[in-house]
Amino acid sequence: MESKLKKLSQLPSLPTVAIRLLKMFSDPEVGISDVVYVLQTDPALSGKILKAANTSQFGLRKPVSDLQRAVVLLGKKSVMALALGFSLAEASMNTGNYASYYSDFWFQSLVRGCTASLLAEKYSQIDSGEAFTLGLLARIGRLAMLNCDPERFVECMKQAEQTGASLDAVEAQSGDITSMQVTLHLFSEWNLPAHCIHAVQTMTISLDEACNKTPTGAIGLADVLRIATAFGEFFSGEGRGLAIAKIYELCCTILREPETAVNDLVDQVREELDDHSDLFSVDMSKVGSPLELLSQAMGQLSQLAANASMARDEVSSASCEMLEENGRLRKRVLELTQSTLTDPLTTLFNRSYLTQQLNERCHRARESQAGIGVLFVDIDHFKKVNDTHGHLVGDEVLKCVAQALKEMVRDADIVTRYGGEEFVILSSAPDVTGLARQAERIRQRIESRPLTCGPSTLSVTASIGGAMIVPPRQSCNFAMQILETADAAMYASKRKGRNCVTIFEEVIAAQAPAMQQA
Repeated sequence: MESKLKKLSQLPSLPTVAIRLLKMFSDPEVGISDVVYVLQTDPALSGKILKAANTSQFGLRKPVSDLQRAVVLLGKKSVMALALGFSLAEASMNTGNYASYYSDFWFQSLVRGCTASLLAEKYSQIDSGEAFTLGLLARIGRLAMLNCDPERFVECMKQAEQTGASLDAVEAQSGDITSMQVTLHLFSEWNLPAHCIHAVQTMTISLDEACNKTPTGAIGLADVLRIATAFGEFFSGEGRGLAIAKIYELCCTILREPETAVNDLVDQVREELDDHSDLFSVDMSKVGSPLELLSQAMGQLSQLAANASMARDEVSSASCEMLEENGRLRKRVLELTQSTLTDPLTTLFNRSYLTQQLNERCHRARESQAGIGVLFVDIDHFKKVNDTHGHLVGDEVLKCVAQALKEMVRDADIVTRYGGEEFVILSSAPDVTGLARQAERIRQRIESRPLTCGPSTLSVTASIGGAMIVPPRQSCNFAMQILETADAAMYASKRKGRNCVTIFEEVIAAQAPAMQQA
């Protein structure tokens, strides 16, 4: 075990200067002159430190041309952190087959470092230089694994990306040495203090455990690293949705900040990254704005929350399993996505979610050459209801119909409010006969539930159109075509006198006819 750890702990060309500085990092006997002496052995690194000292982010009043003065003004730990950052940036500049993985490692390291430093300054008594350094190093084992065992490690990374599981979990399941074990081994070799090792070791505990621990009034180093790691995933990873949910939950619970303040923190981290991008050769033009990233994250969360909340005959992703196992994360995801997934009046899924799910079903059906069933439900004479009885009664009619639809569908069906008095159902019916039977049962259920309106009773009916069609393999806009076809079938029901069902089995372009108010 020990010999294998040593073999896997070889970092790619990390300069001797960086290793020496690491071993000096928390030694109280090390003075500024000792740091300067080590830096002077690497002229290129010394030049970068001086360049950094003269950037606006450090706010020095006069230009600095002397290395010792730069160390005095910036502080020993800040200079060490910068030196380590420059060294890691160079070590991550791989141009081989795994270049993108090296690049992503470095970017996430920089995000963690910047975030940890920012959090230390705003919320704790932790030295910001120490926080920056540990943010950079918290996943250093991954760099070592990329260098020493790239094939196995990249396979673990791909599996994590495909399943939505954390890389730590995938590595643990492999039964071999993990990158976290390598990280802790390196920390021990570098003689980093026990509190730093403990912080990195405990930063991966579950979200529930992290948020349920007894509050102390001040966040610890492990909390800083835990939040910084979530920011790293948010700014760089495919799992941006889960990452922002973690960020909201950690910041709202541990930092006791409202969600609006968390959004501000995302902006501040982005500003820190922009400030550091020139120093550390990071191209921020490829990273979206905070608003764009948040929008992408919410889109991913909408999909994840819907999958987790529905019992469908599909293999559950690791992300959904993570939500099931982690109560706090599930609750936060559902809270964040409530407004983006559902219609607030009827609590049905909304049109945006319908589009997303219909596109997915079309893709699967195109591969399997199975039919897709869609039902379009339109409440008859709804405008007359509003005009006669008022919009509050109209709202009650919508809720009543929505409830009837919920009661008449299978677990694998998706019921959505399309807009106004229109509803769309993605049906799991196996064929056109099954779809027609389901539509007729829905029609009868709606008709059989009159709504009490003051002293009178209001009869409610609906016209239903459906389409059951196998998508052509080459069609690129089939989702829109089948919706239009079901809509056309619904208008055919209107022309027949309303309160009936029409099903089409081939694509028909929808042409909403000029007709009486529905």
